Amino acid sequence: VADPQCYTHTWDTPARRQWLWDTANRNGREVSRLFISGTKNPLKEGYEANDCSLPGVQMVKDMVTEGHCKVPGVALHALFADSDAAVSEQNHIPYVVWFNDVCAASPAERLDGIAINNEAWKDIECTGADATESAYLDDLQAIVDAAELQQNGRLATHYSMGWHWGECAGVPEDVTWQAANKPATEHMIDIFDTVDVQVAHVLSLIHI
Repeated sequence: VADPQCYTHTWDTPARRQWLWDTANRNGREVSRLFISGTKNPLKEGYEANDCSLPGVQMVKDMVTEGHCKVPGVALHALFADSDAAVSEQNHIPYVVWFNDVCAASPAERLDGIAINNEAWKDIECTGADATESAYLDDLQAIVDAAELQQNGRLATHYSMGWHWGECAGVPEDVTWQAANKPATEHMIDIFDTVDVQVAHVLSLIHI
């Protein structure tokens, strides 16, 4: 079991938020986009109760407002990382849409986007299961479709993918999806507004 002291939010106290903003504002190394984890539960609670006054929702609003004020030009994305084959991240997008449309009184109080880190493709790729691959891409598209339901402003979408997800055993492999046949990574790039490519991987885990 992971030691909870090793995992803390970077935005749930004024001191932690200030550290985050200071880090993003380092001269010559300014950060223009931040992916914020830990927003799912408070936004889900508010969404299900339809109550913007709940403490968790207010904490998210304070963080977003403060970040936009203290880091000029920054885009704040709610990060979701269920990383399962069902792409459960798609179920959380309505929480952000609700927060932005119902709770945020101005663009400064809105989350700018959502970021998805779902690594289940590594268990699907190269299996020859076309229906499974296509269903996964459908679920990625569902994330974007859900984000586009936002009425006030536009909710940007971002996806994190592995560098090798477009090939099998070092050889490029095409996937047919929505009448287009090309590498899965190209489909993913087409689906989302922006992507990043993970280039590191774990060789082994050491348990102490």
